Amino acid sequence: MQYPDSMASGRRDGTQLETRVGAVAMIDALGFRGIWSRYPDEDVVEKLRSLAEVAASEARALQEGARSHGGNLLEFVQPMALSDTVVLGVATKPLDAVARGLQAEGWGEIIKFDDATLAGEAVRLCAELLGALVRRALEEPVPLAYRGAIAFGRFGMADRFIVGPAIDEAAEWMERPEGAIVMLAPSAAQYPQAQVPSAASNLFHTEVPMSPKRCQAPMVQTWALAPFAGIHDPLRRQLHENCVASFGQSPTGSIAQKLANTQAFLAAADLAESSLLRSLLEQARRP
Repeated sequence: MQYPDSMASGRRDGTQLETRVGAVAMIDALGFRGIWSRYPDEDVVEKLRSLAEVAASEARALQEGARSHGGNLLEFVQPMALSDTVVLGVATKPLDAVARGLQAEGWGEIIKFDDATLAGEAVRLCAELLGALVRRALEEPVPLAYRGAIAFGRFGMADRFIVGPAIDEAAEWMERPEGAIVMLAPSAAQYPQAQVPSAASNLFHTEVPMSPKRCQAPMVQTWALAPFAGIHDPLRRQLHENCVASFGQSPTGSIAQKLANTQAFLAAADLAESSLLRSLLEQARRP
């Protein structure tokens, strides 16, 4: 992608905060404010600490894997955590740098990117990391069900600062899903990142229920993260049970509605994945 020159804002202490173009996710745990009455403080704090470590570890693994060959697409993968809120930034290199790297590795005539597909790859990779994080969040003894949004655009992350239009959009859409759902904000949903088999993408097209406090439309058609894509029983079943348990015992009112929306969403994700697998099998059997 032919990015504009990176922007740097000077600060009084002399530091510079550069911005790049890429995918930005912002997620938080549903029902977190009441969690201290359900679990010991030390267990909650340990869960948050472990999730921050998982986010950092997954980001490092993706970055190191990409650096193992010259055709790597990534400029950086950067996670940040504040309490139960996690921000994840994935920036790709400029399009010409990606093309040179692929050419040097002998892939230049086989793998080609344009602006849209490179942007889509940033969104797909961001969703891939989020999938791993969301699944770990659902593990016992303190299961946390996350919701949020992935945006695409210009952003900057350094120390305690997160800035830029993509950050603003991710924050705006983060609390709109009325359930444990991570969706693509409009800036990310326009790219073709989900038009590939689930083996390569954990995104699928679906209806996402919207919070009546934050959105006039009750439903939005968009791409969303299938959190259990590629995961099989018994782990898949256990994660589903933990997700339900994270809403507490006998939820009522808006919490019960969020749980119902989450269960309907997970069923839609399961159906989308099984339908795609059947389609791929049918194609493979054709002469």
